[in-house]
Amino acid sequence: MPELAGLSPRPLEELILPVRPLRLDDRLAGAAERLAEAGGGLPVVDAGGRLAGYLSERELLAAMFPAYLQELRHTEFLTKDFPSLVRRARDAADKPVGELMDSKGEPVFIDADDSESHAAELFLHERVRTLPVVDAERRVIGVVRAVDVVRSLLRACGRQGVSA
Repeated sequence: MPELAGLSPRPLEELILPVRPLRLDDRLAGAAERLAEAGGGLPVVDAGGRLAGYLSERELLAAMFPAYLQELRHTEFLTKDFPSLVRRARDAADKPVGELMDSKGEPVFIDADDSESHAAELFLHERVRTLPVVDAERRVIGVVRAVDVVRSLLRACGRQGVSA
């Protein structure tokens, strides 16, 4: 395909969406509102604005529902005890984000000067839908979403908007 010969990985800068990250001491109730407004998870920063973690919808649900739900396939019985779920959500609402964010090791992120192909690799290997984008001091400057990388790559090959 000679028409693709001149293509090369592009920098991410055009795909970076500015976001206002969560802070470690933000409370779950406010964080849930912010995630809804952002359309998904958000980076969590320390007092210096450096990436400390990530909070997604999964962590919000884990804070509000009993841990054993992850092991069960059918949870219909829980709808019969909705008041206890509401109590659990109320109790979780005041917990700080720092206690709830994904804490399985180092948070996944990408540097602002990385390429779309590196972002795609991270999306596939880390099974995330959004990546925090950081500068040289690990300060969060925005996020890149997997869907935007896919759209950009399809545009690059002239296939965006083609129906199957």
